[in-house]
Amino acid sequence: MSNVGLFFKLEGNLFIQDYPRTQVRNAVKESMRSAKSIMQSVTPVDTGYLRSQWRTSLNEFTDYRLDILSNNTPYGIYVDEGTRYIKARNFTKRGAEMIEDLFLDNLEKGINKLK
Repeated sequence: MSNVGLFFKLEGNLFIQDYPRTQVRNAVKESMRSAKSIMQSVTPVDTGYLRSQWRTSLNEFTDYRLDILSNNTPYGIYVDEGTRYIKARNFTKRGAEMIEDLFLDNLEKGINKLK
């Protein structure tokens, strides 16, 4: 079985310091609320099964939280990346860019509240 998924790792000085931690978590929460519908909107449709199989999951740990957006359809990766017979659709890249923009907007709003 193949997976199509998105994983964002936040690292660097901004994410190590304590002061924006709440803002970062809130930005991630807000972004993940919309991430599934964003990915569904850019997923190509033939029968609708690939689009319907997007799932989100949340894992909270002591020092971090892991939000996962995934699609476990066995053929999803072939639709996304293509084969020698099927043209690549690159929908996960488009969706990831949209989610990244949304996350940065949400993060900026949270940081601006600190000022």
